[in-house]
This record gives sequence, structure tokens and C-alpha cells, in this order.
Amino acid sequence: MWTIIKGTPKHVSELTELGRITFMESHGHCATEKEVNEYLNTHLIHEKFLSELKDKKNLFYLVMLEGTMIGYSKIILNSENPNHPSEEITKMERLYVLKAHHGTGIAKKLFEFNVELAKENLQQGIWLNVWVENERAIQFYKKSGFKNIGSYSFIVSENHSNPLHVLFLEL
Repeated sequence: MWTIIKGTPKHVSELTELGRITFMESHGHCATEKEVNEYLNTHLIHEKFLSELKDKKNLFYLVMLEGTMIGYSKIILNSENPNHPSEEITKMERLYVLKAHHGTGIAKKLFEFNVELAKENLQQGIWLNVWVENERAIQFYKKSGFKNIGSYSFIVSENHSNPLHVLFLEL
């Protein structure tokens, strides 16, 4: 049986490992191996995760299956977006589940958990960035009611960036 728990600094090691694995599963082919490794080794490291976990504005939720972390999300309440006029919107910065658990409904449950959390905090919507080549995620978000409201360039390395869609879900 799986559960969703709030992420805290005590989860940093396991979360760092999961973050790196799920990033590689979803985006490992988005640039050269060197560029992806550069991103991993500067952004998805213990110190960065610990800093994010300690920052009260970041809300991490972890999916646990029989004591093992298999997915996680990170949202930021009241996170403005230049493509939307409201200040009371949530940024869903990350939503990842290990590839071995795709198609089980766990990602959908984690997503729904975050939507309910945003509603409880009187948010008017949720926005996120998604890589234009991540068709699986795009289909998931469009099916959930997200609309495209803009674009963004994700910096992978000094020499490489990827185009992203900015999506918005009105609550």
C-alpha cells in the first residue's frame, strides 16, 4: 500500500537519489550526456534539496510504497507567473514518479493531492512548465484540464536549453 507524506529535511538523501533517477528517466535524453550530468551535478544535489526542504515556501510531498520513496512533488503557493494576472496561484515545480510505477494511477493521485492542497489554500489555479517533448506529461496535464499560456526556456547547461510549455489549470 502506498501513502503520501510531507517531505522534511530528514528525507534529503532519499529524495536527492529519487530526484536524480526520475529526472534521468524523464529528461535524460534532453541534451548530451555531458550537459545532463552537468545539470544533475549542479541542480539535483544533496545541498540544493536540503536548502529547498528547509525553505518554508516549498511544499514537498513524497509517495511511499512499503517504506520506499517512489515519487514526489514540489509546489509553491502564491507563486506568480508573468503569463497569468493572479498572485494567488500555485506553481507545481515538480511531479515525478519512478518509471516502474507509471500507469498505476499513483502520479494522478499525487497530482490530485496537490490540487486539493492548492484549493484548501485558496489558490485560483496551478501553473507549471513542461518540456515540449515530454508527450506523456503533456497528455496527462491536458487531460487534467491545463491550458497552454506561454513558453519558457529551460537552461540545461551553459550551451543548451530546452523549450517548455507554460500550462495553467484554473481551480
